[in-house]
Amino acid sequence: MLDIIAIPFGYVIEFFYFLTNNYTIALFFFAFAVKVVLFPLGIKQQKNQVKQAKLRPMEMAIRKKYAGRTDKPTQMKMNEEIQKLYTEQNFSPLSGCLPMLLQFPIILALYNVVVNPLRYMCHLSSEKIVELANIAVKNGYMAIEKFTKVTDGVVQSLQGYESLNLANVMRQNFSSFADAVPELSEKALPNFSLFGLDLSGTPSFDALKTGFSAEWLLFLIPILTFIVQFGSSKIMKKFTYNPAAAAQQAGQSGCLMDFAMPMLSVFFCFIVPAAIAVYWIFQGIFGVLQQFVLVKMFPVPQPTEEELKEAERQVNAMQKKKNKPKSLYQEDDDDYSDYAKELAARYAAEDAEADRLRAEKEAKEAEEAARADAETPILKDDRSEQKFERKSKKDKSKKD
Repeated sequence: MLDIIAIPFGYVIEFFYFLTNNYTIALFFFAFAVKVVLFPLGIKQQKNQVKQAKLRPMEMAIRKKYAGRTDKPTQMKMNEEIQKLYTEQNFSPLSGCLPMLLQFPIILALYNVVVNPLRYMCHLSSEKIVELANIAVKNGYMAIEKFTKVTDGVVQSLQGYESLNLANVMRQNFSSFADAVPELSEKALPNFSLFGLDLSGTPSFDALKTGFSAEWLLFLIPILTFIVQFGSSKIMKKFTYNPAAAAQQAGQSGCLMDFAMPMLSVFFCFIVPAAIAVYWIFQGIFGVLQQFVLVKMFPVPQPTEEELKEAERQVNAMQKKKNKPKSLYQEDDDDYSDYAKELAARYAAEDAEADRLRAEKEAKEAEEAARADAETPILKDDRSEQKFERKSKKDKSKKD
C-alpha cells in the first residue's frame, strides 16, 4: 500500500540526489518540497485558527453564562450552544489536524525509501536484489549471518536494513557487481556519508567502548534532533493560537509534553537510520519558518474588552431573563430551552420508572414469601397431634 507513495518519493529523492550528488542535501530539498506541497493545507489551518479566534468572544460569553453549573444537562446545553455557534459560522476544530495526519504516511513512505534504496532509488526488482546479496556473500563482502532469510547458505530475501547495508557494500565494491547490473551506474548508488557520518547507520553505545571513531559522530544526530524538536515546539506555541481552555490544560501537562515528544524522537534516533532523523531535523526547521510566514500572512486577532462585552450582550439578549439562570434541574427555571426541558423530563421519567419497577419487585417478593408460608407442609408429629385432637373430640361427643 505504501508503494503508492514510496515509489514517487523514490523518484523525487533520486532527482535531487542527481542534482546535488549528496544524499543529505537531497533530503534537505525533499523536505522543502514536502512543505511547499503541503503549504495550501497550512494556509487552511491558519485561516481556521483565525476564524476560531474571531469566535472566541462569543464562546467565552456562552461559557460565562453557564459558569458555576456543573450538572450534566447544563454542560450538555452549553456544549450544544457552542457547537451550534461553530456550525453557523462553518467552523470545525478538527479541520486543522489534516496537515499533521498527512505527515505520518509521508514519514512511513520516506522510511521505506531510505531503507530500500536499491528498490526505490535504483529501481531494481526484488529478485535482482537477492541475486546481488548472494554475490556479496560469495565475495566475502557480507557475512551470511547478516541476513535473516537464508536457506542452505543462499539468501532468499532481504529484511530490515539489509538492503541498505547492501547498497553501501555495492558502492564500495562496485566492480564486483557491475556485470550483474549493467543498467546501473556507480553514481546512481546513494552515498550516505556526510563529513564522516554514515547516515545509513544508527548510534550505538558499543562504539563508545573503543577509541574515538567516526561512529561517535552519529550521537550528534539525536542531540540535534532533541534541540530542534524542543526549540521548534516552543516557537510554534508562540505562533499558534491556543484558546484559553486549551492554554489552561497545556499549563497542567505542557511541561511534560515539551520534553516527552523530543525525547520520543531521540528514542527513535537509536532505532531508525540517521537519514530519517536528519529529515525530522529539516522538517522541524521548515515547520517553524512556514508558521512564521503564515502568521505574517494571516495574523490571529486578539479579542478586545469591547468585543467581549458585546458578545456578552448578544448572548444575554437571547435569554428570556437577564439574571443568572438556575440549574436545569429546578422547575422554576424559565429560561432554559425546550431541549433542556425535554432532557429533564426524560430523566424524571426514567427515575419514576425505576421506582415503579423496584416497588413491583418488592411486592412480588412479599407475595411469594406469604405464599410460601401458607403452603408450609405439615410434619408427621403435627399430623399425629391433629389426629389425637379429633379423637378426643369424638369421644367427648359420645359421652354427651
